[in-house]
Amino acid sequence: MRSVLVRSMASFASKRARVGALSVAVALAALCSPSAAAAQVSVDFPLGLGLQIPTYDRVNGLSLPFGPTIHVGEDRLIVDPAITYRSHLGKIDPSLAVLARLGADSAFGVRVSAARGTFSNDNWIRSDLVNTLLSFGLGRDGRNYFRADRAEARFIARLPVPADVAQLFIGARSERDWSTGWRIDEHRGPFSILDRHNQVDGIDRPNPRIDRGHINSLIGGGRLQYRTERNTLRLDALLEAAANDTVKGRFEQLTLDGHVGVPTFAGHRFELDGHLVTTGGGTVPRQRYAYLGGSGTLATLDLLQLGGDHLFFIDTRYVIPIRGVDLPLVGAPFIAPRFAAGAAAIGGYGQVTQNVGIRLGAGLIQVDVVVNPRTHERSQGIAISFAR
Repeated sequence: MRSVLVRSMASFASKRARVGALSVAVALAALCSPSAAAAQVSVDFPLGLGLQIPTYDRVNGLSLPFGPTIHVGEDRLIVDPAITYRSHLGKIDPSLAVLARLGADSAFGVRVSAARGTFSNDNWIRSDLVNTLLSFGLGRDGRNYFRADRAEARFIARLPVPADVAQLFIGARSERDWSTGWRIDEHRGPFSILDRHNQVDGIDRPNPRIDRGHINSLIGGGRLQYRTERNTLRLDALLEAAANDTVKGRFEQLTLDGHVGVPTFAGHRFELDGHLVTTGGGTVPRQRYAYLGGSGTLATLDLLQLGGDHLFFIDTRYVIPIRGVDLPLVGAPFIAPRFAAGAAAIGGYGQVTQNVGIRLGAGLIQVDVVVNPRTHERSQGIAISFAR
């Protein structure tokens, strides 16, 4: 029974063009139906021109997305068409996403999307805003990339629990992948204010090649997010089972990413960030590798020095506010002893690297000093912190 289900879903997932056409058909059918005609339709153009939030990195250069958001029937249908100009690649990438809710107050919905774009498995390390600022200013792009045509269909269910976000999804994905970027000594990185020709940590760092081909898979997962004035909890999960991979064969990969923040006593706070990638079932194509190292993870390593189909990372901090000090604009400073550990390799997790140190911060500005207790390597640096 399982093999029949896998084959059927793989056959569905492999038809990327049909998924893209389905998203267009869903949107047009909903907009043109009699019920939709009577429903309220609104079109929003971000910044009045349709310009969405831009990003900057060492492969795309400046990415400028344009496109409206169409709302039908009190958000029962949301359509997001866009085109994205990528300055360093000289490409214009189209995308379309359609979210359909099964009722005004329904806990269920369907999301269908299709896009050509530049993808990364390292978005968990830094937010898009922080990665953009560090890429343009310091040349420190904390991600590796590949290019792909990707189509997805997801059935989404909202869970009836007291949380800001609590949902599960199941669906199918199909993509065609190829490498992007450049090789060592080509010096093809875009502009950055600092480290313009640094091939280890800077903007000229080469982008690793991937395995060209198609991956058709079943996907499932969810998100739980809960935030109060004192407590924070977030957990994201993605399980992918490649049913028909023309690159390497079948595989299964689980990715977990989470954050916990809880108060202790006297205004102190304990915070933990974690990320896990584990893979089984066969040889995994390189576009499913995850990377670790450098500022944002283990600062005593080179930027994204370690990588593979297995990865774990944990970062704990005990935040102690400095009483009686109130700095202009940024408020009270803090001091935070910190411990981080992680490993990444192919076929297993490999040797664990540890960083022990201290963080000083005020507002968004942080200063980290850490040491590897085994090798005695030390790293120090200034960072900008935003929530991921």
